[in-house]
Amino acid sequence: MLGKLLKYEFKATTRTILPAYLLIAFFTVAGRIATKNPTINSLLNGSIAGVLMFFYVLAIIMIVALTFFMILQRFYTNLLRDEGYLTHTLPVSVDHHIWTKTITAFVWTVISTIVVTVSLFGLLAEAEDIRILITGMQEVIWAYNEICTIPLPLLIAELVILALISLLSALLNLYAAMGIGQFFNRHKILGSVLAYMGLSFIFSIVFGVFAAVAGVWFDNLAGREYIIHVVLGILSAGVVAQGVLYYFITRYCLGKRLNLE
Repeated sequence: MLGKLLKYEFKATTRTILPAYLLIAFFTVAGRIATKNPTINSLLNGSIAGVLMFFYVLAIIMIVALTFFMILQRFYTNLLRDEGYLTHTLPVSVDHHIWTKTITAFVWTVISTIVVTVSLFGLLAEAEDIRILITGMQEVIWAYNEICTIPLPLLIAELVILALISLLSALLNLYAAMGIGQFFNRHKILGSVLAYMGLSFIFSIVFGVFAAVAGVWFDNLAGREYIIHVVLGILSAGVVAQGVLYYFITRYCLGKRLNLE
């Protein structure tokens, strides 16, 4: 059933965000031609190029805003508004609904990040810039291997994993806030915002206290190469615990205390 829900969710969200990807692809190619081709740039006298760059920036902003809004809108409308009456009558568990929204939001956030990054690189990068970037990366890798015995691919993998689970936790934070916000009958959106701020504030205090306590222990490990693995491991565990708590808050709100009025 989860597969069917994901298929439907991706189909619905693709219709929303795919036009934005096509739009930024168009402005990337047009902007590249207008700004990097001397002949065309001189013929256009720079005016059209400026207009294209303006709309390109708008397209970047639109993708970021659209991705964020789509994540909120799909969860709020499908599960907490009038559509929720139909959604919750399906023979599907609350867990499947939460995972469907989380997985699709996660995938589209990653894709949007990649699209924007590739677009900026494609628009601005020159052949010389690429050569300098490759040379710089080679120098950094050489310097890293000279001073550290920890395999660089392992360190990069740990950082990527931390980034991905942090994204999942952030998405679940939004859902938990909206789950709590439904208890504010006439002001659900305001309640969701306040809940998000409250959850963020509470966890910032918890992480601050933990960092202060852990800092004393880390001082005893200073100078040991494996400390970076310890730090990243503890950070990852903390983010996972945070995400799990957000998940169960959302699950409780949707499964035990659902309010669609």
